[in-house]
Amino acid sequence: MRFAPTIPTSTGLAKYLGLDFTQVQPPLPKGTSPELEGTDRWCKMMPLIWSSKTSLGWFDMNRGRLAVGQSVETREEVNNWWPGLGRWRIGMKMDSATIEFEEAEYWP
Repeated sequence: MRFAPTIPTSTGLAKYLGLDFTQVQPPLPKGTSPELEGTDRWCKMMPLIWSSKTSLGWFDMNRGRLAVGQSVETREEVNNWWPGLGRWRIGMKMDSATIEFEEAEYWP
């Protein structure tokens, strides 16, 4: 939306709208390189995303390409990134956003 104003916004306001952005991660196996340690517990954390320049916009969900694993001979056009949703969606654009994570909660 070309002439829509930008406003400061935070995902911390989502709880007042009844939305929960909590992320839950399962245990991850150890990777092949030293920096990929792996975990043995489940983890739950809440991300906080904020930006001083947030605006509304229209998003075109049209993929315009083949689905994963399809060949040209069996071409079937996949219309949306998220099946079942319409092509055009309203969303937020957060310029220069900052993402922070609260202290994680672990359980076996």
